[in-house]
Amino acid sequence: MPTFNKATILANKLVPTGTAPTSFVTGINKLDPGLIDLILGAISPATPTPGVVVPTLGDTFRSSIPVAQDGDLITSNYHNSLRDAIIQLADQSGGAAGGGTTALAFAPAMQPTGGSDAVSWVQQLGFANRPPTVPGDKVVDGWMPVSLPHGSRVRKLTVVGNRTKGTWLLFQVQLFRQLAADTATEPLIQIIVPKTAGTPPSPPDAKPGTFTVSEERKDKDAVLVVDNTNYRYILRVQLLGVSDDSDVSLRAFRIECDPA
Repeated sequence: MPTFNKATILANKLVPTGTAPTSFVTGINKLDPGLIDLILGAISPATPTPGVVVPTLGDTFRSSIPVAQDGDLITSNYHNSLRDAIIQLADQSGGAAGGGTTALAFAPAMQPTGGSDAVSWVQQLGFANRPPTVPGDKVVDGWMPVSLPHGSRVRKLTVVGNRTKGTWLLFQVQLFRQLAADTATEPLIQIIVPKTAGTPPSPPDAKPGTFTVSEERKDKDAVLVVDNTNYRYILRVQLLGVSDDSDVSLRAFRIECDPA
């Protein structure tokens, strides 16, 4: 919208910063100065009034929470108002407390499983490679702990890696939970990485050989609800029957959790 100045209007030198029809310019120059004040007030941005304090977002949150006094009966209103304020704060900051998805990214930190038929991933700074040589009867195997938000529901697992050559018989990534006081495990999500991973790269504009593979659980199985009181959560990656020329590496894991 054009910006107008009262002085130029009264001096018959109307100069809008935008574009206005000639009839509009001619007509407005004939208006009474008092009416011009009204028009400018309607089309100009409001200016803050000196001495008037505009409440901030924090002020709004604080004023919405009742202040308890000795002898007051603490009703549900106290709890609910505090809850509403926390949810509003989370929404303002982009958090998931308001009901959104939480996406967690992990750099590979593969630890040996200790199995007699296993060889370990070669850990680098922020990623992990397959060993230079892998005997034909061995599996490249490793695991790492992951921390997930208590009470959320695990929905999706993604692995990002790189492969420009070579192949394998089986390449799988598993997320499972393990009882804190036992060794029993329960699988949550499993990814089978295809032998053609990385050709073409995924996403298409990524470095050659990059692959991104995901698996999603849309059911409401109770095992998907994160219980950090009784369980710990583990990622395990196994590479079986890898060819000698394969240059496969692990770059990142991502776990997405929804409100339960």
